[in-house]
Amino acid sequence: MISRKTRKLQKAQALVEKFRNKAKTEEAKYRIDEIQLHTSGYAEPGYTDPKSGVIAQGNWNDISKWNEATHSFDKLDTTPGEVAAALEKIGVELEWCDEWVTCCSCQKIVRCEPNSYGWMRSYWETEDGEVECVECTQKDPTSYLEHLEGQNNSAMTIEIDLSEHGYKLVDSKFESGLYGGQAANPKLIAKALEEQNISRFIFVIDHVGQFDMDFSVWIHEEDWKKFDMSKFGQAKTDGPDPAVMMQKGFAALGAAKKPEGEGIVHSTISLDDGSVKVRVVTPEQFVKGISPNDP
Repeated sequence: MISRKTRKLQKAQALVEKFRNKAKTEEAKYRIDEIQLHTSGYAEPGYTDPKSGVIAQGNWNDISKWNEATHSFDKLDTTPGEVAAALEKIGVELEWCDEWVTCCSCQKIVRCEPNSYGWMRSYWETEDGEVECVECTQKDPTSYLEHLEGQNNSAMTIEIDLSEHGYKLVDSKFESGLYGGQAANPKLIAKALEEQNISRFIFVIDHVGQFDMDFSVWIHEEDWKKFDMSKFGQAKTDGPDPAVMMQKGFAALGAAKKPEGEGIVHSTISLDDGSVKVRVVTPEQFVKGISPNDP
């Protein structure tokens, strides 16, 4: 006998094929071809699997093109939105393809983009670039912990009791953010530990807010005997004060000349030195998202 979940999956697959054939543009066809149907469920904490047992992951935006004359987007093909509505009607849960990734072990999906100010990753990427979710990692965190050791640009976001795996807490009062004094710098902290020949340390993100985070650092018991708290307390572990750098940056923005060209003025302030980068981007660039490293 075919299960209810299998019947829903087959119905969803038929709908995807139906709307793929109905699409007016090649871009819409490609977008529908990229839809992924999942039946393993969520590994993301706080999420409940749908009654249908099927989750669809895709780009549900209609195909649009910017109209310079009307300064608005013209819809060229509404098929992606139509297939989304049809899938929802049969009980399929919809998710955006750029917000979720699939665990390589259990095939469950986890968020890769935040949905709140306090969100933290519930997965990690292995050396081979594969995703391992929180549930699989907690069963055996050995590789995850090895991956984090000695890194100053990676931190633990999956809940694991490090004391049960041979690590000891150095300090849990580090703060990094945009408020005055929140200048704790993992690179400087790591340097202070490495100067004591300590390499088996792990950073842990303990709390995330809208503009700041709290983090701690742990040392494996094998390196603990080398650790001198007095020397560590005297070492430089703070970078530039973010509030001071923001003030410097806003002052520079006030004096900056507006760049030429039509579009949206986009400004970036560096918290390292208070320098600013001002440029004009098109509405399309702004909608797609702008990286600080973009030219």
